[in-house]
Amino acid sequence: MPAPVTAADLAAARTALGLSRHQLAEHVDSTPDAIIRWESGSSVVPPEIGEAVDRLVAYTNGIVEALTRRARQDRRLCLADVSDGGVFGRPLPESWRGMVMQRVAGRLAG
Repeated sequence: MPAPVTAADLAAARTALGLSRHQLAEHVDSTPDAIIRWESGSSVVPPEIGEAVDRLVAYTNGIVEALTRRARQDRRLCLADVSDGGVFGRPLPESWRGMVMQRVAGRLAG
């Protein structure tokens, strides 16, 4: 059983994913007000929300890794290459795709 997600963990994951509270709420079937309560620590992050965020982080890390490998092979990459493929039932926002591209670029530069 995974460790519970803390308020700080949730805020850090959301920021690292490049998502607003509203955008994260959409992807975990919640509300922006609930995200605010969880991030402030006034309410405990429910386990199912922690698991959904963990899945989104793992998915994002996998996309970054795959795109980095592809870019190293092909020496080209564009924003159109970054897609969630409907994995989460709705498209992820441009801010998420931009964050993915920044992480890939950082890996290629480093």
